[in-house]
Amino acid sequence: MLDELGTTIGAYLGQVLPAGTSVRQAPPSDTWKDQDSGIVSLFLHRVQASGGDGSAGLWTEERAPDGRVVSRTSPEQRYDFCYLVTAWSTDSELEFGLLGAILRAVANAPLVPAEHLTGSLKQARGAVTLYIGRPGLPPVQPELWSALGLSPRVSLDLVATAPVPAVVQANLSRPPETIDLGVAGPPASSGLGTTNPAGRGSGAVGNQRRPTARITEGALDGQARGEAG
Repeated sequence: MLDELGTTIGAYLGQVLPAGTSVRQAPPSDTWKDQDSGIVSLFLHRVQASGGDGSAGLWTEERAPDGRVVSRTSPEQRYDFCYLVTAWSTDSELEFGLLGAILRAVANAPLVPAEHLTGSLKQARGAVTLYIGRPGLPPVQPELWSALGLSPRVSLDLVATAPVPAVVQANLSRPPETIDLGVAGPPASSGLGTTNPAGRGSGAVGNQRRPTARITEGALDGQARGEAG
């Protein structure tokens, strides 16, 4: 799903970038500054849950006419995917131009059109939206630059809010068709439940056994069922 989102964002931004610009889903590299045509790096550095409507954990059920549940669908969760966006070229003015084109596109049309969605995002119910430095989210930490081995440079903090497609469970076990309740004694060899051995005391009941319960679920027609005592 992460690669699909990156491809979706790259396709959306590609329409506003100059021809020949390369959009890469990879950590930026200092060697890219030698490229004349320009490179835009979409580096995913943080993923976190997005604010929802409280429906997390609520599955929806589809039932047959007889009331039996035939499928369950998980709720569609939304997450914030934070990208460090940098531009690289031998021309510093081109770098500023690439970032400016992305900023204008996101500011004026934050909703990613359906024709740019790829993979499972096409089947998702929720939309993919883009923001630059969305309020409430922490900014890029300075430590990120040192971890990448780079000096800080002009960049955009791009936040993509996207749904994780729901999961459908369709191969559900059928409920029990019947429940038979019966009572039967334990095997004679066990000796359990003997209250008065034969031959001891007047009025003794020989080999009297304590009854046990047996439950049989979902027995099919023609299949042996437990005896009822």
